[in-house]
Amino acid sequence: MNTIKNKYSVSTKKQHFYDTILSRIILCNYNSGDIITEKSLVDEFSTSKSPIREALIELCNEGFLKSIPRFGYEVVSFSNENIIQLTEYRTIIECGYLATHWDNITSENIKKLKDILNTNYAERDKKPALEHWEHNTEFHLALVSFFGNDFIYTQLKNAMQYLGVAYAQAYWINLHTENIVSECEFHKKFIHLLETNNKEEAIQCLHQDIENFSNIEYQDN
Repeated sequence: MNTIKNKYSVSTKKQHFYDTILSRIILCNYNSGDIITEKSLVDEFSTSKSPIREALIELCNEGFLKSIPRFGYEVVSFSNENIIQLTEYRTIIECGYLATHWDNITSENIKKLKDILNTNYAERDKKPALEHWEHNTEFHLALVSFFGNDFIYTQLKNAMQYLGVAYAQAYWINLHTENIVSECEFHKKFIHLLETNNKEEAIQCLHQDIENFSNIEYQDN
């Protein structure tokens, strides 16, 4: 979640309420089908409507809430169908572009992926599932950025955001924990395959990585 830098800023107050509501969705304090109202949040936080409304609208735009006029905002469920479809979309886009743009990847690109990996996983410690997903997202978006299609980049970013919240919530529901450890083995293997110019195995590794992140591992690595 983003850090609040200035409690008197309208934008940072909105971010604070956005983070709070999203965290409650992830931890199932708000369940699928629950109705959230501006008034209840305004009363709870003793604040003005504006930052609350802005946070709720953004969560609607991202697919986590559904606005019901003159009633409130309904918490949307993360359906298996949506997750499967988004995972298939990722596979088609990421693996497809890797296959057709393999020669676009340079040694500098590979170094960037290694730097991301080394920075995000410098220490083997538990991190919130959503933070772990954000690191995963950074890696995959960097890869897609090498292919030079801004539209695909933006669409993938949106898909990854939705999947990340579903991912974090699933960890909470299944393991009742926010914190996990990851060895990022697929990313390490993928980088090695890029360095050794092993195209077919790299595509297969990327495919496995995408499918792996659509499922919850019922173990603590």
